[in-house]
Amino acid sequence: MYKDKVIIGVDPGLTGGIVVLFGDETPKVYKMPINVVVKNKKKKRHYDVKKIVDIVKKYDKKDIVFAIERQSTRPGEGNVSSHTNGQNYGILQGIGYCIEANVLIILPRTWKKHFPDLSTDVFVELRDGVKDANNKYKNEKDKCKKKQYKKDVEKIRRCVKSEAKRQSREICKKLYPSISYEFNKVSDDGKSDAMLIALYVRDNLNELVSNNSTTK
Repeated sequence: MYKDKVIIGVDPGLTGGIVVLFGDETPKVYKMPINVVVKNKKKKRHYDVKKIVDIVKKYDKKDIVFAIERQSTRPGEGNVSSHTNGQNYGILQGIGYCIEANVLIILPRTWKKHFPDLSTDVFVELRDGVKDANNKYKNEKDKCKKKQYKKDVEKIRRCVKSEAKRQSREICKKLYPSISYEFNKVSDDGKSDAMLIALYVRDNLNELVSNNSTTK
């Protein structure tokens, strides 16, 4: 079924990515297009909506499945960042509907579960470390120690995220060695996540499209 469809996977966010799968063709990989605007002497980054539209418009005569990772508020995220992420998330959905695509919203934990190789030994160890440090933080009464445990939790969480992103890029390089250069940099994790989102949708297309149709 997927060979007749264009599958577009999107990792939202200003450091995200867009990947297009179509049949047996080599995937098209794009870093999320952005504009930099100077406002009040500060540089602000925004989606380059025109370039995003130009990417997906190439396929507007085909049957498109437009899969976007669901966005949610993250711990410690400020109001401005939360508003920007929500706005960008809405823009992407709007683009998907405007090109008359079948828009799918994919939970992060759902597509990640599809790729067991993401859970490396290092990742599991770090994740367990988060749980241990978090329990110490919750149970500690001493304010100074509690503050330190909170820092430990935040530090280990950053390591967990970094390891997951690294492995995401490694998986993509193994799956598509001819375009492995797209995933060499640390900053390429948005593209690798978009690739894995697209592949998850491709591998579960019948079920996802069917479920999406019944909820409309």
